[in-house]
Amino acid sequence: MKRFMLSLAAALALASALPAGAQAPRPAGMDRLLIQVSDGDPHRWALALSNARNVQLALGKDKVRIEIVAYGPGIRMLVADSPASAQVNQALDDGVRLVACENTMQTERLTRNDMIYGIDYVKTGLVEIMDRVKEGWVYVRP
Repeated sequence: MKRFMLSLAAALALASALPAGAQAPRPAGMDRLLIQVSDGDPHRWALALSNARNVQLALGKDKVRIEIVAYGPGIRMLVADSPASAQVNQALDDGVRLVACENTMQTERLTRNDMIYGIDYVKTGLVEIMDRVKEGWVYVRP
């Protein structure tokens, strides 16, 4: 109990050292954001792409790596005639890595020719997410 009280006191002292509303400094290095798109709703696609754009605006495109992994019904976001194709192309131009799950593509009978030019491919979208999380990427599912 005594150790807990000392730890609590130290944490409170550290927190009170920052002015009200101040944030702790960001660690050095590039931030990494992983966004999952597994929903067939175009509004969710727009939200995921908007999240990526907003993070780039807040942190700077050169200070953050962003990857969006699409699988399941979300794979339709990356099809060439998708309602989100203009936003996807803009995200690609802005340096966002967009990744399609080849397992889902096979299930949906999609080929690379059906997809937006410039996206990347992985065998299994969930494994890509698992690997990125293990590497320390921040994971978001809007």
